[in-house]
Amino acid sequence: MVNGKYETYFKPGASLKVRKEIADDPEKLTEVVQSIAQALGTERFTEIFEAEQTIIPTKVFTERRYVELSDEQNAALDALGIKQIVAFGQGKAA
Repeated sequence: MVNGKYETYFKPGASLKVRKEIADDPEKLTEVVQSIAQALGTERFTEIFEAEQTIIPTKVFTERRYVELSDEQNAALDALGIKQIVAFGQGKAA
């Protein structure tokens, strides 16, 4: 498919993703992370995993932030780097 240049164009990657129903429940998520850390041991856990927690703007935030929040609030949110990101796909024309 890529003229025998798979290794040139691609490299292997891996990821683990927590199911949405667990990720959306802070208590369940904490329980899962603590269980894994306990099973592996703290040192081994930190060798293997890199943890990150983010906040994701909701549709309501996108639709209502400039209506319901003041200019000062929006400026503060922008200064913290909290933005609604809209992505557009781009493809090669045939």
